[in-house]
Amino acid sequence: MAPWLYQLFVLMLWLPLAPVYADISIDRALVEFFHDESYYSDVNVHNHGKSRAYVAVSVLEVVNPGHADERRLSGSQPESALLVASPTRLVVEPGSSVPIRLHNLDESHDCERVYRVLIEPVTGKINDKRDSVRVLVSYDILVTIRPRRTVVHVLAERRGAQITFYNSGNSHIVLEDGKQCTGQSRDCQKIQGARLYAGTRWTTELPQAGAVSFLVNSGKTLNRQTFTGEDRLPDTSTSAPRAIGPNRPAK
Repeated sequence: MAPWLYQLFVLMLWLPLAPVYADISIDRALVEFFHDESYYSDVNVHNHGKSRAYVAVSVLEVVNPGHADERRLSGSQPESALLVASPTRLVVEPGSSVPIRLHNLDESHDCERVYRVLIEPVTGKINDKRDSVRVLVSYDILVTIRPRRTVVHVLAERRGAQITFYNSGNSHIVLEDGKQCTGQSRDCQKIQGARLYAGTRWTTELPQAGAVSFLVNSGKTLNRQTFTGEDRLPDTSTSAPRAIGPNRPAK
């Protein structure tokens, strides 16, 4: 068969197909628990479509977040789980929303715990006389349980144009609104930030000589800190998390 005939055949197979979307959304992508605040939090699932949506919810614990040996473990033993979602199966009618309640069962808050809550549409029958393709969009919520006493300590070491940040505290932080300025802070260049879990590092390149400043977001505090790059980082091997935008948590 000639190549163009094969391409035409494949195109004809797809032409009758009508896309059907699982039109759901969530109102939060990040949930944080603190020892002196509520031990539960709700995430609302909205159905913007015209048909009933079936949704499954699962909780994964992230072990060694941000490191090369990061793992995600499913809650195979619910009796020992410290984060529970309910319900784990739900039906969302068109134009309505249903809350998913996240329960923090960690009373000690002795260390930071990180979870991913997956919200996934479940396929059902497609009520269409024509063949259809169902497009499903899943959501991944970052959930953290902060330690009782949060220690915020960020180091930075510069070598040439590159600067490496290291989180030597006991809880994750987010470097936001990075700026590198010259003169009297009138000529500034934006520097992309990142989420740094405890014990991890992240390297980026600076456009010019001089210090750089970031807003250091530790959950309850937001302070601007200037980094000259004169610190000496510990000699450990850790992976670098992905750079993120101002409102997008890193995975």
